[in-house]
Amino acid sequence: MTEFFDIEEVYKIHEAIIKRAGTKAAVRDFTLLHSAIERPKATFGGRSLYPTLFAMAAALLQSLCMNHPFTDGNKRTAWASTKRFFWINGYHLLAKPHDAADFMVRVDNEKPDLKEIASWLKRHCKKQ
Repeated sequence: MTEFFDIEEVYKIHEAIIKRAGTKAAVRDFTLLHSAIERPKATFGGRSLYPTLFAMAAALLQSLCMNHPFTDGNKRTAWASTKRFFWINGYHLLAKPHDAADFMVRVDNEKPDLKEIASWLKRHCKKQ
């Protein structure tokens, strides 16, 4: 069974990232934050809209990155939250820091589809 986390945990991740950057943590839009965190759990007719762990992770990463729910640090928070999501589900997200940063900029700027994001994540994951 897939493990999920709540809005409080994502906010704690965000706070830690922003503290390291020396700026102030703030939610720009709570509704967009809530939507991003709930998206991987979405179902229709009793079936998951994101049938694999990688599709769920891609939905989380894409939504946190592209919804811009925070005033700063959206890409960093999306990446760290996705790493945490994989970790609690028995995977390590392994990408070199520059590859991860490039990927997150690409997600934000080029807006690749969910399948492409899921594929990239799958290639960079390893079972614990």
